[in-house]
Amino acid sequence: MSQFPPPPPGGHYPPQDDADQSTPGVAIAALICGISGIVIFFIPLIAIAAFVLGIIGLNKISNGQPGRGMALTGVILGAIGSSIGVIAMLIAILLPALGAARRTAERMEGTAQLRDIHQGMVVYSNTNKTRFPGLNSKGQVLADGPMTGNSGDGDAPQARYWILLDGGFILPEQLTSPSETQAIYDYPGTGPVQADHYSYAVLSFKNGGPVPGSQAYRVDFASAPRAAEWRVSLNSQAVVVSDRNTGANTSTTIQSIHTDPGEWRGSMVWGDGHAGFEQSPIVQTKYGSGAMNTQDHLFEDEPPAGSNALMRHK
Repeated sequence: MSQFPPPPPGGHYPPQDDADQSTPGVAIAALICGISGIVIFFIPLIAIAAFVLGIIGLNKISNGQPGRGMALTGVILGAIGSSIGVIAMLIAILLPALGAARRTAERMEGTAQLRDIHQGMVVYSNTNKTRFPGLNSKGQVLADGPMTGNSGDGDAPQARYWILLDGGFILPEQLTSPSETQAIYDYPGTGPVQADHYSYAVLSFKNGGPVPGSQAYRVDFASAPRAAEWRVSLNSQAVVVSDRNTGANTSTTIQSIHTDPGEWRGSMVWGDGHAGFEQSPIVQTKYGSGAMNTQDHLFEDEPPAGSNALMRHK
């Protein structure tokens, strides 16, 4: 005998509820997590959950059953979201390291440029009785005029750079630090040099009074030992060129292009040509016949005046 009851009139069995025709919850969850994983890609766990739920759904749902497409979509979206999330995390991790590497490269390039400027001064000194630009061969400060490109007297940094540029001893781009290309622009080749044409400070040397019958100034080397270092001296303890102080020239408002206000770090070159990136503007120096100064602030003229470092940008 048949196990089924006889059909009703009309010869058809009534439709029966089929629970398998409903969409499994795991497929819906996979789809929702997949979409969320794409939108909220910075939380890769959501996309991973979509991928896992999708795999579970594919294993439980046969071909042709509702929900299999949702589960497959969850797998695909989960894989895409996971990939995007991992890439975003890698970028977030690597960006600071890349930024630090770029800043280190810029500092190294700036230090190399300072060394090139010093080399240009050394080459110039061969035609000026070993004295660097700004002083004439007699040790006098050049007066403001054609000899300085009308950029100031010989103690002015812009005048000294004009002399080097005009003679071809350095190139304009060597005066622009790679760390502040937005604030400094190249010297156009005509007219006086101005402070926004260069990034670097040079050693101040002027001291003494006017020379009788001349517009030049005599440098009193006896009372200004640092002036003796503005020439080829091979002194490894005398700073002659450095990154500038972008704050006021005092220790209370010190800053550099590499730091926040209140601190200074930068490159510098000594009289013997060696260069480095220092963590403080306070260094050990010895100028001329003066005494050793173990706490010499590059941007302050400490007593006795003229015996220590004093770096000028303008």
